[in-house]
Amino acid sequence: MIKYLKPKQEYSDLYDKATVDYCRDIEKLWFDPKNKPPKNKGKNLSKKQLKAFFEFHLYFITGEKYSKKEDVINKWMQKDEERDKLLEETPPPELIRCDTCDSLMESEDKNLWGNKDDRVLFFFVCPNKCLPNKGVFDNGEVWKSTPTLCEKCNSEMKRGSEKVKNKIATTEYSCTNCDYSFTDEFDLRTKKEKPDPNFEKDIARFCLDKEKGDKYLDFKRRMKGIAEIIEEHKEKEKNKDLYKKVEKLKKLTIPQFKEYVVKILKDTHYSNLIFDKPDMGRIVSLSFTLEDPKTENEYDSKNNLKKLLKEKLEDTNWRLMSEGINYRLGVLSGKFRIYENEDELVNLLTKKKK
Repeated sequence: MIKYLKPKQEYSDLYDKATVDYCRDIEKLWFDPKNKPPKNKGKNLSKKQLKAFFEFHLYFITGEKYSKKEDVINKWMQKDEERDKLLEETPPPELIRCDTCDSLMESEDKNLWGNKDDRVLFFFVCPNKCLPNKGVFDNGEVWKSTPTLCEKCNSEMKRGSEKVKNKIATTEYSCTNCDYSFTDEFDLRTKKEKPDPNFEKDIARFCLDKEKGDKYLDFKRRMKGIAEIIEEHKEKEKNKDLYKKVEKLKKLTIPQFKEYVVKILKDTHYSNLIFDKPDMGRIVSLSFTLEDPKTENEYDSKNNLKKLLKEKLEDTNWRLMSEGINYRLGVLSGKFRIYENEDELVNLLTKKKK
């Protein structure tokens, strides 16, 4: 049974080879005389400039390859581990019978079939040595080979004699409908990969070691921080009027806000203002109750207080919470919340503007 999961170094070597191949292709695009070299402001680059631009481009390519290497290798290993588990734990289908003698066949081997949705293909043999053997998927579906079709009339080709000579396997095919035939050859010899004299040199050029790779990641983090600062500056410049309004708002602490609300209500008919203990959670809020001895209509009582508070809190960093004002038997209750940072206040003013 094939084992798919391999030592981690094999995956690392595979990733490095792919990186070298990719970077070599990029280098050819820059320096191959057949390709048009890139230009700077419409002018051809000198050899020195071309090399400098390429090295700059290559720095980011090799850095990104390094940054993704560990994640890619882990995904490859996880996939192969899952394939091994599927292959090991999937039981063979039952009651598979020989087409010749009807005996129960025995599962001799198994393998995975497919690349995306892996299925387990079991190989069954007859205990009486009958032929043909069978390939059966884990769901009981019998594997069927794709027929070879005639190039002339598209009829099915008949597979004839097979022989092996000098490690070359030949198979003869003849059409079942016309006189067309051909011989298929398959080279069984192990082909040795040609040595690559520049591979080790290019590994050093294109595959960053830990020291160089970590320096690139640090550089990338710093560049991201700078980009965020620039973006923040652009956003502030775009909404400078809102930020100016935020600067002018009264930034009141909880004690200062309590005093501010008392002043708001001082010359009104509302009385007995009581604040609860502040809720110091992620959103800081402050509940309150007060009495309305004059307004008998619930709707007017709630609406008048809401209108008053909304107007008076407009130039502060405090607002009534969305649940609004509650009324019962002349007692009104509600909850305030504070907007602590600049971004929250800008969002608040943006919503109001919309």
